[in-house]
Amino acid sequence: MTLAEKKVEYFAEAITREVAARKLRARHTTANDLNKSVAKEIEAAEDEVNSRVEAARRELVRVANKKVADATATAKGEYIELRDSLRRGLLDDVTQDLRAFTRSDEYEVYLIERIRLEKVRSNLTVVKLHFDDMRFVENIRQATGLTIVECIGDFIGGFVMQSENGKISADFTFKARLEKAGAV
Repeated sequence: MTLAEKKVEYFAEAITREVAARKLRARHTTANDLNKSVAKEIEAAEDEVNSRVEAARRELVRVANKKVADATATAKGEYIELRDSLRRGLLDDVTQDLRAFTRSDEYEVYLIERIRLEKVRSNLTVVKLHFDDMRFVENIRQATGLTIVECIGDFIGGFVMQSENGKISADFTFKARLEKAGAV
C-alpha cells in the first residue's frame, strides 16, 4: 500500500470514527432530550393528578361538612322538639297535680298560712281568690282579717294580693309561679 493509499485509508477511518462519534453523541443527546421530555411529561401528569386529588379532597371535605351541618341541624331540631314535648308533658303533669291539690283538704290550710305570711311581708289588704276557692272565703277572712274578693281567670290556684286602691299588686298564683320558673 502506498503512502497515498495509507493516507486515504487513514482519512477514511478518521471520518468513519468521527461519524460514529457524532452518531453516538446524537443518540446520547436524543436520549437525554427524550429523558427530559419524558420527565417533564411525568411531572406534568403528577401535577395534574395531585391537582385532581386535592380538588376531590376539598369536595369530600365540603360534602362531609355539609352532612355534619345537616345532621347537627336535624339533631338540634329533634332535641328542641323533644325538650319542648317533655316540658309540655311535665307542665301538664304539674298542672294536674296542682289542680288535684286545690281539691284536697290541705289546700285550705295552705291558702290560710300563705296569705298570713304575705300579709305580714307586704302589708297588702285585699285578697283575690279564684272563683273555685271562694268556698274557703269565710275561714280565710276569719283567719286573716283581710278583704276577700273573687277573681276571674285561669290561675290554677293560689291568690293575688293588692292594696286597697289596687295600685300595688302581688301575684301568688300557681300559674304565676310556673311562669316565673320558666315552665309556661
